[in-house]
Amino acid sequence: MIRRKFRVKAVFISTALGLLATPASAEVIHRASVVHEGRTINLSYEPKVETSLRQAGIGPRTPAICLWKSRIAIHRAAATPEGEPIAALSRVVEEMPLRNGSRRGHCSTLQAGQSAEFQGSPEELRKHLTQAAGSDALALRRELRDLALLSAEEVQKQ
Repeated sequence: MIRRKFRVKAVFISTALGLLATPASAEVIHRASVVHEGRTINLSYEPKVETSLRQAGIGPRTPAICLWKSRIAIHRAAATPEGEPIAALSRVVEEMPLRNGSRRGHCSTLQAGQSAEFQGSPEELRKHLTQAAGSDALALRRELRDLALLSAEEVQKQ
């Protein structure tokens, strides 16, 4: 009877923790600007980190282990020099490989400062952001060209 109760609690705890995703944002941002048809567009490339935790090893003879998985997406945000966002140019430009690992103990004891482990070192993030911005340059130029064509068609229709 006691064993069965314990298993039910362990399954409930691990399921509940697995459903919680802890979004975290890195303090690393890559900024750039581009001039298109005489107008400056400010760009920022920022990692968006989503981490999920799952509790394992809850039992009388097994130590508690917190399993984690982090998905990191690089998001491009575009804005005018006045700071107004340009939604048509803002999007996810790259997804980094999934990171995962484990830590001894309960997931509930993890602190905010330990999120650096989930997202990687700032140097690693800066490197990925710089590479993503470089590889996104051609796609950004195409998007700007397409938007210019669309606006030119709208002007001709009027």
